[in-house]
Amino acid sequence: MINPEYWDATREALQLEWKNVNFEQGIITLTDDTTKSKKTRHIPMNDEAKQILTDWGKNRTRGNLVFPSPRTGKRMNKINSWLPFIRGTGIENFRFHDLRHTFASKLVMRGVPLYDVKELLGHAKLEETERYAHLSPEHLKKHVQKLNKKQTQPGALEKLLKNATEEQRQMIAAILMEGK
Repeated sequence: MINPEYWDATREALQLEWKNVNFEQGIITLTDDTTKSKKTRHIPMNDEAKQILTDWGKNRTRGNLVFPSPRTGKRMNKINSWLPFIRGTGIENFRFHDLRHTFASKLVMRGVPLYDVKELLGHAKLEETERYAHLSPEHLKKHVQKLNKKQTQPGALEKLLKNATEEQRQMIAAILMEGK
C-alpha cells in the first residue's frame, strides 16, 4: 500500500504542466487543484533546476505535462511510473519521496531556516518539516569542530594583540600555552 502522504507529493510533480514553469521569473507554480493543501504555492528554482528543466523541455514531443508517461505521453498515475526515468542512473532502492527528504535536509544543512523549508515543501506545520530535515553526521561533526581551542577567525588573534595592554598580552600568551 502506498503511503498517501508520499502519493500527494508525487502527484504534484506528475500533474505539473509547462505553463506553470516560469523560466523568466524562475518559479514553478503548483496550483490549488494539484496540491494536498488545496493552496497554490510558488516554488523558486535555482539555476541548476532551471537548466535541467530547460534541457528536459527540449526533448518534449507533445503535450503540456512536464513529466508525461514515456509510453503514452499522458499523465502517469503511479509512483513506479518513475522507474523508466531512473533506470541506468545507478540509483538503487529509489523512492520518489526521498527527493523531498534530501531537498529539506540539504537546505537546512546550508543554513536555511526551518520555517522557509516548511514553506517550500508546502507543509502546514513546522513539525511536519522537522521529520524531513535530517542532518548528516558530517554536517554535525563540522559544528562540533567549532569547539576546538585552536579554531579562530583568521587574523583575530593579531587584532586582539594589537589592541591589548602588556598585561593582557601576557594573559593571552598563558591561555594559548595551556592549549598546546
